[in-house]
Amino acid sequence: MEDQIEMEDGYFSIAPLEAIARAKADRSGMTWSNETFAQITGFSSRAVSRWRSSGGRILWSHADRAAINLNLHPLNIWGDDWLRPDKGIMDGTDKRGLALIEEAMDRIGEKLAEDQDADISVRT
Repeated sequence: MEDQIEMEDGYFSIAPLEAIARAKADRSGMTWSNETFAQITGFSSRAVSRWRSSGGRILWSHADRAAINLNLHPLNIWGDDWLRPDKGIMDGTDKRGLALIEEAMDRIGEKLAEDQDADISVRT
């Protein structure tokens, strides 16, 4: 995204996340605060305070979870920056992230196989 602040490896700016969360709060008639930000993103107020005190940045795994809690994909919040290899997400340096990706791909494959089996049995 053009207005995103460049962050170091593995971190993203909270600015686009906060803008989306604030819009959701406004639509819901909620008063904006760190507590509201925390509630909407599914984190504690303490976590939000840490994001702010660390220069307005959020670790990629927290960014991912916050996006999911907003019913969005991180690409919807951080755009193509989400896929940058130097962020630690896709470069293979984050073993936990790789394990989560592999697990998700396995579940998707299993679901596709189940759907295909169901489709075949309906045709026969």
